[in-house]
Amino acid sequence: MSPVQKNSLLLLCNLVVWAINFMTFSGTLTLFAKKGQPVRIETTPPRTRLSINGTLWSGPGIINGWIQSPARIYLIPGQHKITLERPGYIPHSFKALVTEGDIEMQLSSDLEISPEANNTVEISVMDQELQASTFILDQGLEVTQPPLLAQDVTPGVHILEVRLGGEDNLRSKPFLCTFTIPSGGNSTYKISASLKNGRIQASNCQRLRKLK
Repeated sequence: MSPVQKNSLLLLCNLVVWAINFMTFSGTLTLFAKKGQPVRIETTPPRTRLSINGTLWSGPGIINGWIQSPARIYLIPGQHKITLERPGYIPHSFKALVTEGDIEMQLSSDLEISPEANNTVEISVMDQELQASTFILDQGLEVTQPPLLAQDVTPGVHILEVRLGGEDNLRSKPFLCTFTIPSGGNSTYKISASLKNGRIQASNCQRLRKLK
């Protein structure tokens, strides 16, 4: 390969990388994901975790499969198994046949509350700086604030994530901890969050270094 050809190839590679970066920041990279038919999904409650054919859905702005209703996804024609789930609710799985055409397919699902989802998680914030933080339960459910309450919680192990400065503060490493709600009764599980030497601490919640 001549030097001219090498330079031309290098220039072409740089242009492709630049174009991908530009489309990523401008949001147009989603066009690459739009291979298939548009499908509009509406759920109750509106915040649910979506799996397609056993795989958590991924895409721009989607973390751990969590979508916000109404959501638009693109699926290739054919039959797909769609699963919607949310802690405290009974998972709902169904099959959808996606066909070619110009009409957007409409799917809707109302999740039923689990009979065991009769617990409440109450988080007390002991420091003013934590008031502006984001509290996320089970990798997708933002805890309402104030007051910091999560309702319709089932017994079992749960993950609490706290990010100083809010969810968009990517420079801040999130604090993670796990707690277990015992079965057999309607109860309120209380967690107290505080700061010590600039580090987050939480009572009744075991520190988790990283997610597996």
